[in-house]
Amino acid sequence: MDGMSARLTRSRATILVAVLLLTMALAAALAYEAWRAERSHSATAERTLRDYAAFAAWEYTASSKSHMYSNILFVFSPVMHEDPLHPGEAPEPPAFLLRKSVREKLCSAEVSPYAFLLDLETGELTFAGVTPSPEQQREIRDAVLADLPRYEPDFGYRTITRTTGTKPLSLVYQVKWRMGGTKAAVYGIEFCVRSMAGGAFETVMAKSAVLPPALTKGVPNDSLFSVVVRDFEGNLLYQSPIQYPQSYAGEHALDAYGGLRTTIAINPAIADRLLIGGRPRSRLWLLGALLGLTGVLVTIGLLQLRREQELVRLREDFVASVSHELRTPLAQVRMFAETLSA
Repeated sequence: MDGMSARLTRSRATILVAVLLLTMALAAALAYEAWRAERSHSATAERTLRDYAAFAAWEYTASSKSHMYSNILFVFSPVMHEDPLHPGEAPEPPAFLLRKSVREKLCSAEVSPYAFLLDLETGELTFAGVTPSPEQQREIRDAVLADLPRYEPDFGYRTITRTTGTKPLSLVYQVKWRMGGTKAAVYGIEFCVRSMAGGAFETVMAKSAVLPPALTKGVPNDSLFSVVVRDFEGNLLYQSPIQYPQSYAGEHALDAYGGLRTTIAINPAIADRLLIGGRPRSRLWLLGALLGLTGVLVTIGLLQLRREQELVRLREDFVASVSHELRTPLAQVRMFAETLSA
């Protein structure tokens, strides 16, 4: 019976140890899944903020583009608003493109502006302002003629940007039509984004809503995000006075005007306002505390079980020792009793 009792005790102890270890493993698995879920929620929130930044960059670029579009149309308004040329009528020299009212929209003073006229019927290329070098003139002619087949009648203008040649070439041109719908001549200017923007970047930053008002709730743009705009060569065109870390940044590249690249970084301090419920808070300390508490309780249970096992062993040793010590005296007493009874 004692042996069977010992076996039952050991079996129960084994089961309890297995249950305690399984509890610890389950707690660790739940803590790991909670940690993964927290990481997933955090990654989703950060991705959402970067998407907001990319959307803001697109909206910012689109608003700036519309300002530049208006300026370009103003520069070429005499070309667009005049009637088509009659048969045999020569196109007007390009000097009117450098009129005083548009000079601040042309290239800055350190790069002397020029305007050109390419007569498509005679092939003659004439300039107003500072005449470029013969090599640059060939580059301008080749660039315009190569791009001209893509020009459609309803186009207001086209831009050309090239990085080959003696220096980067950036042009914007407008076609002058002849009666009958044929292309008579091309008027163009050297295109400088910084001048043509004419304060557009600052205006958009100060006044335009590039993120939905339902999210921003009236917070001014310079508190929401920072902006950096670069041209196709990577030259800085504009950056907002306040710059925020690139933790939640997005970018948009504009194909027009040679490829403007706008980068917007959302202010981390304001990021919670842009997310429903805010960014998820870290609960790692709580998970660690619960897992540690579970480990402590399991350890206490194992220690108590070990102590119980030790007490069982001591009891068994005591019973065995007493039985052994009493066996011989009892045998002698039994022997004397049997002798006396005889």
